[in-house]
Amino acid sequence: HTRTFGWAYTSMTMAVRPRHALDWAGIPVGKDGNPAPTYLLESDSGVEVYQTIMRDGLPDLVGELLDRNGITGADVSLITHQGSRALLVHWSARLRPAAYLETLETFGNLTHSTYPVNLALHAGTVSTPYVVIAAVGTGFHVTAVLLRVT
Repeated sequence: HTRTFGWAYTSMTMAVRPRHALDWAGIPVGKDGNPAPTYLLESDSGVEVYQTIMRDGLPDLVGELLDRNGITGADVSLITHQGSRALLVHWSARLRPAAYLETLETFGNLTHSTYPVNLALHAGTVSTPYVVIAAVGTGFHVTAVLLRVT
């Protein structure tokens, strides 16, 4: 299940761009020596996106997916984007999953690798009949997939 919020298209982007910190400024470079793209959340529209799409768009979308399949949060283990503890707490309260499979304290925000890392680390402990993976991304998209545990 996916939804694109076109009005927020430029609110979060990823590109090669100069970055600034207290003791450094320049273009980040990866281990291979090539310029590394970074995320940018726009100061005005980014706050609105955080307070709407990220905060409530993700649980709204997951709720629709669960309803369409006749299941509830109690039937699922949930893996989501793990950008902040505040979002994880809010999403958990909204969706009430049987288990929330995350590693924020251990690994922080893993961006795209959040999902395979959490699936791998928690694979042997999933006790629910379903796993839901829900993501937010640039563009601005919210996507969720329902997996049956076998």
